[in-house]
Amino acid sequence: MFLVEESFHWEICKISGKKPQRRAAHCSAIYHDKLYIFGGYSDSSSSALKNCSVLSFENMQWNNLEIKGADFLPVYGVSSVILKNEIYIMGGYYQSADTKSEIQIYNFREDKLRSIDIQGDDYIPTVGGTAAIYENNIFLLDGLTTPLEAAPKLFCLQLNEEDCLEDLYTGENHSFIDYTESLLGSEQHADVHFSIEGKQIPANKLVLSLRCKYFSNLFSSGMKESNSDVIEIEDIKFETFQALLKFLYQNEVKFTEELALDLYEVSHKYMQSELNQLCEQFLSKKVRFKIWWTW
Repeated sequence: MFLVEESFHWEICKISGKKPQRRAAHCSAIYHDKLYIFGGYSDSSSSALKNCSVLSFENMQWNNLEIKGADFLPVYGVSSVILKNEIYIMGGYYQSADTKSEIQIYNFREDKLRSIDIQGDDYIPTVGGTAAIYENNIFLLDGLTTPLEAAPKLFCLQLNEEDCLEDLYTGENHSFIDYTESLLGSEQHADVHFSIEGKQIPANKLVLSLRCKYFSNLFSSGMKESNSDVIEIEDIKFETFQALLKFLYQNEVKFTEELALDLYEVSHKYMQSELNQLCEQFLSKKVRFKIWWTW
């Protein structure tokens, strides 16, 4: 089901393909234009599920997720976080209510799974905990553990710094990008200019229309902007709009915390779901938090 924002009521999605088995306490994540489902508990078989599924939002079709590398351990009640192009799946119950210390790491781009065994004198695999990333650490707030603890614990797993702090995002190579990246900011073949804060940026309607649904609709709408040589942009900073164009032309963006916050808002308006998720992933590493304990 999905929630219609304008009317705030639920509607049933029309989905094709092989639907995943009914499950609970599973792990889910959205990466780019796909929804991923990992593991979970099956009431019909009273066991953890090994099979994983993926839903493409582009054609609303379910498929089994073919995972390369290590075998996925059937688990439910796990904690998870997304870091760059990977999801870290931690803890949970494995088969007969046993817990596992391994962390399963699935790479969305490579469709590949690997696992690492966690060591530590005080670490106890947790079920239903809450996980978050800050800088190069994963913080895991205990849910249920075996044996059951009297008070929750906060575990910290330190990752390799080079695996965490990647502020430069560069997309996969595409032949289209190879042709368009040299056109960014160039007057050559430019047929539209954006005026922002007294500055102008040359651009190409065809490139923007192919890369961005918002611009495709704008340039074919028949409104004055569709026939204008200069389009005024009043609600976006110059640097933010410039970064948006760089992403559209070169599939690349160099994040700072301020830019990520601005691009997060802009990506909604310009219908850039991939850019929006990249901002979320970057900002999730920068969030500072405090935990208040009451017993």
